[in-house]
Amino acid sequence: MSLNDEVQRGQWATQILENSLWQEAIAHIDASLLEKMREHHSDPRACQEIALTKKVADLIFAFFADVRDTGKLAQIQLNTEREAEERKTRLRAIPGA
Repeated sequence: MSLNDEVQRGQWATQILENSLWQEAIAHIDASLLEKMREHHSDPRACQEIALTKKVADLIFAFFADVRDTGKLAQIQLNTEREAEERKTRLRAIPGA
């Protein structure tokens, strides 16, 4: 995948993560799982299933966060490459360089 693709995906992930509906959904899932854990605290099997569900929810959130962070790093790399190219262009314009 190109750096530009990574930047685009990072921007999409950022839009998702910053979306109030997404944030509300994550908070709702977390609260719901916590409540279920309280209700079934004496049932080890139910607690195990709830914990597994929480891990899956965390993996989904982490996926979007990783894509966002990768996009940020790709943007930094693109900026660095662009700045290096601009420096080369300026040096070529200097007589005798």
